[in-house]
Amino acid sequence: MHDQCLKLAKHGISACFLGSGQPDNRVEGKAMAGMYKIIYVCPETVLRLMEPLKKLAEKPGIALFAIDEVHCVSKWGHDFRPDYRKLSVLRQNFCSSKLKFLEHDIPLMALTATATLPVREDILKSLKMSGHTVVVLTSFFRPNLRFNLELHR
Repeated sequence: MHDQCLKLAKHGISACFLGSGQPDNRVEGKAMAGMYKIIYVCPETVLRLMEPLKKLAEKPGIALFAIDEVHCVSKWGHDFRPDYRKLSVLRQNFCSSKLKFLEHDIPLMALTATATLPVREDILKSLKMSGHTVVVLTSFFRPNLRFNLELHR
């Protein structure tokens, strides 16, 4: 998360990360005051920040929740983490039926490169994704990744 924030800063985009690795204890307050365009938050911290996040959703607003490495949600995934599984609270708490100031539910995007069919089904169920959820599958081929091998004899 820290590396992603540094890269965004180089492009003039204000970003921060919240979690146990954050050395500056003022960053969380600034984030909840809406001072960053992008906030990276570990699952454990999301669960702790439910009420401040609701206030942030009202003003200035939250455009999207993106869960990276979402295979960690699944009990069938190779990196299962219990706090990931609890992220269904995002779906439950950030919907227009709960927060009357919202015109629509805050979208939830789930991203992973390693989800078998049972893992994908478990993710959809665990995160309480709607029947209208679009699942996009792409190739593992990534043209931006390159490997160079040098043979030494």
